[in-house]
This record gives sequence, structure tokens and C-alpha cells, in this order.
Amino acid sequence: MTLIIGPLKNIINSNDIPVYLQNQVKRMYRNSLRMLRLINQLMDFRKIENAKMTIHAGNYDIVNFTRKILQSYGSLANQRHINMDFKKTKKL
Repeated sequence: MTLIIGPLKNIINSNDIPVYLQNQVKRMYRNSLRMLRLINQLMDFRKIENAKMTIHAGNYDIVNFTRKILQSYGSLANQRHINMDFKKTKKL
């Protein structure tokens, strides 16, 4: 993943490509980072299974997390004419 992320970052930092391609490359970069995090999480999960690592619980913003995931699928949903909607309810 690092071999993919590095060149994407270089393209983002350059001004040689049109804006519409810049947005696509930024999306690719974000998705590559997401995939790298997932790979790292799988490796951590394996360590936990083998008692090489302990788990620590924490408080996280699930609403923001969910919004970011939906945003990453936004263009694909538009291409496939899928309407996605996210609504949150007040905390209890």
C-alpha cells in the first residue's frame, strides 16, 4: 500500500493535472489510506487472537465515522443511481 500511497500523494501535491482528476486522485489516496488502516487492523486482530496484544476500549464518534464511510461511497452510488441517506437521532 505504501508503494501506491506515495505516488498518489506526489500527484496530489503537483499542479500538473486538471481539477476533476485531482479530485479522483484524492479519493484514491483516501481509500488507499483506509485500506492500509484495515490491513493494519487485521494484523492487530491476529496479534490479539495470539495473545501478543491486548485490546483497549475507548469512546469514538460513530456518527462522524459513519458519515465518512458514506462519503467515500458517494460517487459510486451516484454512478449506480443509488440514493443514500444518513439520519442520526438524538442521544438518549
